[in-house]
This record gives sequence, C-alpha cells and structure tokens, in this order.
Amino acid sequence: MRPIHNHPVVPEAGERYQRCRVKPVTRAEMRCDFRTAIFLYSPKDEVDLKALLEYGFASSAYFYTKLWIRGGDGEEVRGGREGLERMAEARIYLFHVGMSGTDEEVEGHEDFLISKFGERYLGAKADSELDGGYTRGWCWGDGPFAKRVAMPEEPSPDRSRAQAHREYDRVLDCFYDKKRNLSICSLGYGCHYAAEHGARMLGVETVEKLPSDTVLWCFCRGASKQYDLLTSVSISSAVSRPWGAKGYYPDGRKIVHLGGREPTVSGADYGFSEGLSKREWYVAYMYGCSLVFFQGGYFFSSIPSGDGPPLAAPYEAPLKAFREAQRPNWALLEGVLTPLGRLHAEAQEFAFDHPVRGTPYMPVALMLDEDHGWNQPRHLYRKDQDHAWGNIPYSRLDYQIDNFFRWVYPGYEACSYYRDERGYITNTPFGDMYEVILSNASPKCLEKYRVVVLLGDLKVEGREGLAERLRDFLEEGGIVVAGTDQWPGIPAWLSGVEVSEGSKAYAGEVVCADGRRFREGAFERRQARTAGGGVLLRIHQGDPLVIRQGVGKGWLYTITVKGWGEAERRHDFLKGVRHVLGGLLGELNLVEVEGRDLFYLVNVTDRDDEVMVTLCNNSPDAPWEGKVRVKGEEVEAFEAWLGHSEACVRDGLLWCAVPANDVRVFRLKAGRGFLPLMFREIDWKGLGVGVPEVDLRNHPARRMSHF
Repeated sequence: MRPIHNHPVVPEAGERYQRCRVKPVTRAEMRCDFRTAIFLYSPKDEVDLKALLEYGFASSAYFYTKLWIRGGDGEEVRGGREGLERMAEARIYLFHVGMSGTDEEVEGHEDFLISKFGERYLGAKADSELDGGYTRGWCWGDGPFAKRVAMPEEPSPDRSRAQAHREYDRVLDCFYDKKRNLSICSLGYGCHYAAEHGARMLGVETVEKLPSDTVLWCFCRGASKQYDLLTSVSISSAVSRPWGAKGYYPDGRKIVHLGGREPTVSGADYGFSEGLSKREWYVAYMYGCSLVFFQGGYFFSSIPSGDGPPLAAPYEAPLKAFREAQRPNWALLEGVLTPLGRLHAEAQEFAFDHPVRGTPYMPVALMLDEDHGWNQPRHLYRKDQDHAWGNIPYSRLDYQIDNFFRWVYPGYEACSYYRDERGYITNTPFGDMYEVILSNASPKCLEKYRVVVLLGDLKVEGREGLAERLRDFLEEGGIVVAGTDQWPGIPAWLSGVEVSEGSKAYAGEVVCADGRRFREGAFERRQARTAGGGVLLRIHQGDPLVIRQGVGKGWLYTITVKGWGEAERRHDFLKGVRHVLGGLLGELNLVEVEGRDLFYLVNVTDRDDEVMVTLCNNSPDAPWEGKVRVKGEEVEAFEAWLGHSEACVRDGLLWCAVPANDVRVFRLKAGRGFLPLMFREIDWKGLGVGVPEVDLRNHPARRMSHF
C-alpha cells in the first residue's frame, strides 16, 4: 500500500499557483498557519472593536461593507472608515468582506481596503452560499440574482450535466468579479468549481439550517487538496425556525424579533447548543482550517431598539463599564463574554498551545465526475428532494453517492431536521478519512491518497487521460475501487475479469472469499467471468461480483453490481459488498476505537510513532466511555490536548471518556515507529505552521487582572 501523505497543503507549491493571475492566500501572507476571527456587526458598537484592538481577542475580522461604509439611506456610516483605519493600524486581517453597492462603489470599497490593509485584506466574499442559492433558484426566473446572471427562466431539468456545469460557470463569472475573491459554500459541490474560478481560499458555512457539516468538509478538504488552497469556516448560529436563534442578553430574557417574513425568537436557550459549536470549532481546527470563527454571539447584547424594554441598570453596568474603560482590563472583558465568547477564548488558547496539529489522515479519495453537480438528497434550500444542479432529478448513480455517505457517515441525511442536532457531525464507523475529488484531478493530486473510489455518473472512458492516470496510480501502489458503472470497458488484462455487455437480475445467497455468506434482495449485475483475478464475492455457484487484481504495486477492485446495491434507488449496498469493502476500509485505519459509535479523526505529523486522535461524542445526553487502540502497536504514553481527567493508559490502550455533546483531543505515542510516512522532518516553522498567532494568556490586558 502507498505510504501516508502527511504534508499540509502549501498553496505556493501547488500546480496552479504559477498560472493564477491573483495568487491564492499563503501562510506567508497570513504570517502564521492559523488565525482566530470575529464577525463584526456595526462600527457603532465599541464592544467588538475594543475586544479586537485592545484585548487581542482575535487577529482577523469578517464583516459586510453595508454595515461600515453604507448605511440604509445610502450614506456612509459615521465612523466606519475611521474604524477600518484603526483596524489597519493594529494589523488586523480582513476576509470574506461582503460587498454591497453598485459596481463602481464596490470597486471603490475594495480599493480603499487594499490601500489600507495591503496583503492583510485577504479578499471579498465572492460566492457566499451560491451553490445553495443556485440550487434554490436564486439565479433564474424571479430569483434575486437572475438579472445579474441573465437567466430569466428556470433551465430545463432535462439538460445535460455538462450544460448545467457551463451555466454555473457563467454564474460564477458574474460573482468572481472582485480583485480578490474568497469562497464560502453551503452544499459542498461548489467548492471545486469556486477553486477553478480563482477563489484565493475555500470555505464552508456550517450549522445553521444546512446539510451535514461532515459531508461539507469532505468536499471542501478534497477541493483544498486538489487545488492547493487553504480553508476557512463560518460556524453560524443564525438559525430561526423552528428552534429560534442563539442570542445572549445579560438579564436572560428572550426577544421576539418582528422583522422579516416571520417572527424570530432569540435567547440563550434557543438556536444551537454551545456543545455543537465547540465540537465544530475543534474538528475544523484539527482538519487544518486556517480561519475559524463564529458568526457572532461573543458578547452579551443590549436589547435592540423596539424589541423590548431597556436593560435594568445592574445588567447594563458591565457593558457600559467595558465600553467606557480608559485602559484595557481583562476583568471588564470577562464581564461581557457569553458562553460562546468564553469558548472562543479557550479555543484560541488551545491553538496557541498546539500550533503543530499535523495533517488529517485522509487516505480515501471519492472521485466524482467533474460535471456532477451533486448535493444532498434533502435540505432546506428546496422542498423537493433528490436533485442535482438545482433541478435535475437524481440518476441511479446519484443515489449511489448518497448511499455511500449513508454508510460511512450514518445519519448525515437527517441533519437540520431534528432538535437533537443529529447529522451536523456524524458518527464514523471507520473514522473520518474521505475526501471528494473530481475526475480532472492531476497525478500529483492522486499521490496524496492511498485509495480512489469511483462513484456517481462518472465514465472513465469519457474523461481524457483518466484511465492512464488511474493505471499509473495503481502501478505506484495505489488501490482503485471501480464499478462497471463507472468503467464499463475496463480491460480484462487490467482487471482480471471479462465483463460482457449484458446484465442479469439476481436475488439470493452470495459468498465471500473468507466463507461468509449473505442473503441479498434483488439486484442487477453485469455478466462476467474471471480472467486471472481473485474473486472476493460471488453469486452462490455463479458469477463473480467483486474481483481483485494486482496491478504493479497496487490493487484494482472491480465491482459488477449496478450501483453496488439492490434494484431500488435508495438502499443499503449489498451486505456482501459492504463486508468486502469494509474490510479494506478497516485495513486503512491507524487506530481502532472500542465503545459506542462516535466521530473520530486521526492526524499525523512527521513522526512515525505518534498520532493525534479527535473524539466527538454526538449524543446530547449520554457520556461516552471506551478505548483507543493504535493498530498493531501499544500506546506507550498520551498527552491530553483537550480533556484530561477521564483518560489513562492501561494494557497498551488509551482508556478515555467524552462527556455528552463534547469533544476530546489526545496525542498518542506508540512504543516504536510504525507509520509509513511519505515525508520526514517537515520544516513546520518554515512552512508557517507552528508560528503562533496571539498569546492570549500573556496579553497586557490580561496581566492586569485575573481572568
């Protein structure tokens, strides 16, 4: 099997960097590997600015120009430019700036930001939620962007995927018109297309009323690897119906906001739990994300005008004292921090303490066709289900993608529909180790993976050079899992099986090479006979279903089952197929987790005797207890990066616990080197990794008082 790719993404070393007119964001520009950020609401509220400028509460900011440079009446907000100049003097970074106004005004705003911030202005928000918006119909008919992109009518649901891709390219052309463009996607499929349109950094919006964040990150990380781009995340709590919005008021009241189409209730007990926000933050950080921020909620709020009586004096006092303080004092900041604000501060300290987080171990690439346009089967952008590219009905092989995610990320499809927050971060039976790449991925991209699984409406013969790239990947030790749906003309000399044109239905017993037998419902398969390959699954006394053939140093798995499963479109894969491929996925694991199902992620560094393990207990009320085993080795020692009282090493295993709705991160050291790493002695500091952002504990404002 191929060695483990353990090198972080380096944009300036990527294949696209020299070709780009506007270069991707690099760690050299950011002066470090990771920055915390806050969302700024208004220049009139000094709480945000004081925390940013005087307390080191974050080193970067995200905002809308309409809140700073343009008021509701078209005039500049008083003090807006002055506030920006103060931020520029403090060397604050700006990113995902939401531009508003005419083309001339937007250009003027961006010129102003570039002149003041230079390279610390990372870019404007180009396609914020555009993949979700396109799916919803924002770009055609009566949609808000229809005139801008010149799509007066809804496109035909019968159009080809290639035509839909061209239409989406035209839409992106209209939005990628700034001098520096950044991307935030909300359905996942937009990440790769944003990268191809010159996004300087990729990002996702998580939580809200959006689909599974585990799946969103699967797309975003894959695009990051394929196009050599850094990533960001906006963790949003701005959910409204049916669970209200998170809002923190010093006197604990709830507020009913009457603006908009329907009333919105906000309060500390509404919206998402702090536990979900915490899990989202630490998972994003361990994914290697370069900018992590919550969309507000750091500080207690005064009551908005018209939404309730003013605060009583005892509740207003901390806010007033913080605003009017003549010199920084951490005790005053502590008085206005919400639970989410405290979580932000603790997470910033965590990042400072653990700047070298390694690289997420992601050995499996899920390859989709470059025109796929796939998104989750149901989500709140549309009432109808099972569509790609907004309104193209799912094909049988779109269901295959969905079925694969339901297998490795169980329950992902339930995200945003239940109050217990299921599906945002899913449990992971095999660990989180998958990334989506497209069929135009280069050989250099494929080198970053150990296994490539072909899924969806991809035809290898229809993509120039793909067969050769896959063969080279196999020759060099890679593993390819290919269904005859995706590679119908796969040659017998390569696959070890002769596949005929015809197909047959079957229902009954299937037999695995290890002797396991399963009874399957009706499914279709391509007729085939072996030509030297080893049969891992077959019909009882009949045709082969899964064949493995050695190719160079690698292995090719050929699956003759259509869609890998039963004849119905939405189904589990065949039990026999899951058994065979589950064995392969199990072999890829670096650790084994014993106990009730939970989310786990493994990171590797340049040391072959250590791994970092992130454990998320997604249950809202049940603590988790279990054991973590380093595969084939004994755990000699551990370091609790996050959480400590629940863990110990016994019998070569890490015994640990994770409270309900919480997360833990551990560094595990084995007794000897066991990881076949591709890169040794990585110069983390030279890459910008491991250069601390802000030492919040030793900030002058904090030394003046006890936190």
